[in-house]
Amino acid sequence: MSDKSKNNLFKFSPNRRQVVKGTAAIAGAAALGRFIPRARAAEGETLTMLTWPGHVTPHVVGPFEERTGVKIIAKEYVGGEEMMSLLQQSPPGTYDVILTGNAYVEQALAGGFIEEMDP
Repeated sequence: MSDKSKNNLFKFSPNRRQVVKGTAAIAGAAALGRFIPRARAAEGETLTMLTWPGHVTPHVVGPFEERTGVKIIAKEYVGGEEMMSLLQQSPPGTYDVILTGNAYVEQALAGGFIEEMDP
């Protein structure tokens, strides 16, 4: 990604509803896009997730776990600073999916905590 396109990426100022919807869509796409095609082979696999409280309740992750056979193992955080601290203190690859708001996406990207997905 060029410096010009990176600068344009962070000039977008979404409202709260767009952030919540976009974050959920990204997390869902990351989780589902990675595991749905090989759901049968995924038996016994796990997906580690760093998330806000309440996003790993059985009615939220249950259908995904049932469909794919992939168990969600979550670590919940209360605020963005706690999330960044957990990322900085954890070995690379500790979390497969991070559910966060746009206020910390730029920091996570700059810190090297976000990788491009390989579909």
